[in-house]
Amino acid sequence: MRRVACLLQFSIKNRFRFLIPILRNISNIYFMVSILQESKIDIADNDYRKSRKMITFFSKKQEFRSLSNFWEQDVIIVDDNGNRRLYQTGEHCFHGEKYIRLGRLCGDETRRAALETHGAKFAKPSPYDTPTIAKQKGGKRGVMLTTSELEIWNKISTTVQEEICRFKHDNFQEVRNDLAKSGESILIHPALRCRESDLKTRIWEGKAVVNADGQLVVLGENRLGKIWMDLR
Repeated sequence: MRRVACLLQFSIKNRFRFLIPILRNISNIYFMVSILQESKIDIADNDYRKSRKMITFFSKKQEFRSLSNFWEQDVIIVDDNGNRRLYQTGEHCFHGEKYIRLGRLCGDETRRAALETHGAKFAKPSPYDTPTIAKQKGGKRGVMLTTSELEIWNKISTTVQEEICRFKHDNFQEVRNDLAKSGESILIHPALRCRESDLKTRIWEGKAVVNADGQLVVLGENRLGKIWMDLR
């Protein structure tokens, strides 16, 4: 009986041996499809990038770098009183104006002095040599803002950034060239190393993805990108 069973098993194995490579191919195809499904956003994203429907800009990307606040060109702010403040980058300007304007809105003289003194350090020549350091000193390594100060800053920060972008647009041909070169593309200041679930909290950055309908959408506010698109 055991011999009969072995012969039967051998016979079946030989008869259907031709199916083995077919099954292997099916398995490989299924594996590849699963990979493509998992990465479909990245693939579509690259297709959009190649077709120039989406353009990203950030400090470490040479193309369109002029649109970044880290671009090393002076920015000048003239306030309502005619005071002229010079900064060595848009990043220095953004944080310097943050502390200066919050200080002028502060009713406490001691706190006002602390904010304005710190804000003045961002003006050119600044002890904060690089935009990276300026960003750090404008955040957790600088003068920490109170909850009420943060609420005020959230309301006025867009105006400050618009002034920075407007100055760069009006005074630098490279900025105007980059905007013209971008055409009708969506300009995105990308949220690098940010999980998709955290994008909803990002104000200045965004990330382009393709939704289930095949449409290009931007997660995050991408406020800096929107300001540049308005200017162009």
